[in-house]
Amino acid sequence: FYNCDFNEAKDLSGDSLKKILPGGEKNEVFKAYLDTIAFYANALEKENIPVIFRPFHEDTGGWFWWGAKGSDAYKKLWKYLYKELTNTYGCNNLIWVYNGQSADWYPGDEYVDIVGEDIYPGNHVYDPQVSRFRQAINYGSKTKITALTENGCIFDIDSAVSINALWSWFMTWGGEFTVNGSNYSEKYTEKSVIKKMYASKYSLTLGSLPKIY
Repeated sequence: FYNCDFNEAKDLSGDSLKKILPGGEKNEVFKAYLDTIAFYANALEKENIPVIFRPFHEDTGGWFWWGAKGSDAYKKLWKYLYKELTNTYGCNNLIWVYNGQSADWYPGDEYVDIVGEDIYPGNHVYDPQVSRFRQAINYGSKTKITALTENGCIFDIDSAVSINALWSWFMTWGGEFTVNGSNYSEKYTEKSVIKKMYASKYSLTLGSLPKIY
């Protein structure tokens, strides 16, 4: 997994989208970041290792620079990134995850492999978020693998199965969502819920993954 948010690019402040696209004054700066991504992606590709790649997440919130100028600018940026890494750098092992929270911001089926949602419902809220799941699977014209790419609480697995909210994976955010010092924290997800999730016959854990190589 590679969660790429480009927040380290401090010099891409202000009207960043216009600056980093071709012809912009910061395009070469942005391409230097692409060089770094491509270097590691290409190295992994030589070892036949795919990368689940999630750039420019949570675009509709407006709290990141890549979502500050609206959906049209965002889609233009996404397509530029996709074409550069795929065509120019030959990063053919990247599996592209769109995490945009809205169909209006969706860049298109040909630029996306997986769709994802980030959901932080509160403390001890075990709802599988079926409305968000159904929203996500309808972003494009083709149904994509759909994941809970960030979450606070872990949802109740039996409830998810019963209403067909079949998230392909979930990724609980770290820090207070999982630990208190060196101990597991039940502030967001009680131990009984997480144990139920990992013990469920519907969960595929590391120990039960097939050997694909």
